Amino acid sequence: MFYNSFVRYLTFLRGDDLEKHRPISFEIKTLYHTIGRKIDSNMREKGIDSVTANHGRILGFLSRNSNRDIYQRDIEKEFDISRSTVTNILQLIEKKGYIKRVSTDKDMRLKKLVLTEEGVCTHSQILSCLQLTDEQLIEGIPQEKLNTFYEVCGLIRNNCKNTYERNKTND
Repeated sequence: MFYNSFVRYLTFLRGDDLEKHRPISFEIKTLYHTIGRKIDSNMREKGIDSVTANHGRILGFLSRNSNRDIYQRDIEKEFDISRSTVTNILQLIEKKGYIKRVSTDKDMRLKKLVLTEEGVCTHSQILSCLQLTDEQLIEGIPQEKLNTFYEVCGLIRNNCKNTYERNKTND
């Protein structure tokens, strides 16, 4: 419904037939939201509906970096999110028992972030859920079409990056 009204609106603005020339940005955004709903559905089926996307990304980051000390500032830098937002997210996932904050010998004010057993288990379930979602998304799609899809995604990413860089230098 929204798509049809969006297409009519853009058709009106551009004066052409957008059914033949659908905006790629709209298709990507729609696909992003559709995949997000699919992931949420798969997560609920596995009983892990209390984890948001940001929680999952942070658990994944902590898991991938379990061989080194990670602090709040590392999360802020990695995900480019504000200190207050990270504070709120960490408080929530700590309250859920997925992480704990541990004082360091160097500075008692500095707390490193460590996954708990529950956090490790939840991260494992999330990975399983994401793998299932990927399998469902590519079901029935021939490999050569997937290769084309990945190639086109790379080209779009490069176009976005190049345009962003050009705009940045023009400012």
